[in-house]
Amino acid sequence: MLIAILSSLGLVALVIVKLLLSRSGIRYLVDGYGLDRKKLSKLNTKEIAELKKSINLLRKKNDPFALEELMRKFR
Repeated sequence: MLIAILSSLGLVALVIVKLLLSRSGIRYLVDGYGLDRKKLSKLNTKEIAELKKSINLLRKKNDPFALEELMRKFR
């Protein structure tokens, strides 16, 4: 009985952490790049992480046209 309670509490904690990480990624993109929160909320956690990586990669490459094209979908 105790193991079942602990495992369910662990699962709830995991879900809360994943939700907070997803929301912080969305908040970073909204505040940093002016993207639309509603459009970003439709993405899952992996897609948000990929978007952040793509943006950072394009910024390092100093490619403003590709960066604008990538972010245009989410403005």
